[in-house]
Amino acid sequence: MMEKESSRQKIDRITSYAEGLTAGYVEYQVNNGVMTILHTIVRPEFGGKGIGNDLILQCVELAKEQGWKIKPSCSFAYSYFLKHPETQGMTIMNTDVQDNACSMI
Repeated sequence: MMEKESSRQKIDRITSYAEGLTAGYVEYQVNNGVMTILHTIVRPEFGGKGIGNDLILQCVELAKEQGWKIKPSCSFAYSYFLKHPETQGMTIMNTDVQDNACSMI
C-alpha cells in the first residue's frame, strides 16, 4: 500500500507499507513544475524486494498526473532513471547527486 503525505517543511513523502510496517519512503519537493527526489529510504528487511523501485514508480505516476518534470537528487533515483530510458522525456538529469541521500533504515 502506498500513501502520500505532506509535512510543514514543504517536503512531501510517499510511503510504502508491508507486513504492517513502514517498508520505505521517498521524499521530494516540487518547485516550478519540477519534482526533485531528495531521498529514497528502504528498511533493510525489505531490501531487494522492489520497494525502492515501486516508490520511484509512484513518483513517476504522480509527476505524469501533475505534468511535472522529475529531477533525481538521490543516487538511487538517479540510477533508476538511467536504467529506464522510457522516462527520458520527463527527467532532468544532472551530476549533482547526493550519494548519501538513499539508504536502508
